[in-house]
Amino acid sequence: MLWVRSNYPTSPLYIKTEDNVIMNMKNINNVVLPILNKVSNENLVISWFQSETSVPRGRYQKLINAVLPPLEIDLYYALSLFYAVTSKAIDYMIDALSHVDYIEHPGDPFVTGILRDAARVQMKDLSSAVNFYKYELGDGTCRATVENTSNLLFCTVAENIRLSRSTQEYFDVWDMLITKN
Repeated sequence: MLWVRSNYPTSPLYIKTEDNVIMNMKNINNVVLPILNKVSNENLVISWFQSETSVPRGRYQKLINAVLPPLEIDLYYALSLFYAVTSKAIDYMIDALSHVDYIEHPGDPFVTGILRDAARVQMKDLSSAVNFYKYELGDGTCRATVENTSNLLFCTVAENIRLSRSTQEYFDVWDMLITKN
């Protein structure tokens, strides 16, 4: 966060994704970016925040009690495959980090869940904003999904990106998207 904020200080928001995600940029540009642009001046993390991205705070992440007292509720965090954070939200989260003594597993659940909550950054759930569009968590089926699903935003290729089928799948989907669009 600090690196992107330091190197791109005028950007209103930042998008994070994973290296095993293939995006349908036509749908991302036409559907998701207008939503992101409307809220880019707000204090938000924008993603899918559904029950499958909920984790009990005490089991997975540790944050000092002085910053965020332990609660008995589940804490929601963004779908790690795709989320956006506004620059205002990043500033609040960087400031909140100065109060953290220990971070175990500083991944997406920490950044978009615990740290977001500690910094009082709000969530915008894309599941209701783009309900006609979807994402697919496929393991080797991304090409078929893209070919058969016009309202697809993104899909994942094989979990292990070092697998030869994953590399070939990237190129297969890429070729198919070029001919389709």
